[in-house]
Amino acid sequence: MSRPVQVTPEALRRHGTHLDAVADDLATARQAADSTRPGPEAYGKLCVIVPAMLDQLQAPLVGAIDAAAQSVRDTADALIGAASDYEFTDETAAAAIRESGGGR
Repeated sequence: MSRPVQVTPEALRRHGTHLDAVADDLATARQAADSTRPGPEAYGKLCVIVPAMLDQLQAPLVGAIDAAAQSVRDTADALIGAASDYEFTDETAAAAIRESGGGR
């Protein structure tokens, strides 16, 4: 026999809010990483290729940070939405029980 599932919508919301803050921190990290790219003359005229090589390394990392931020934000939105869905379902079921006379 399976165990009943217990969900606390407020706990889901709190965790979703926490994940939103994490996503904000990741977005800040992405902005910082993107703004620290060296210009073409950063290492002098003889080493003009260095910034281009660094950009090849840095661009995928900046993209990965951006993808992580979006993924965490999507998860936060899903948790907050699930909390609302649980509340709606519980309220609808409770109303149906009351209307049937079972919740006197």
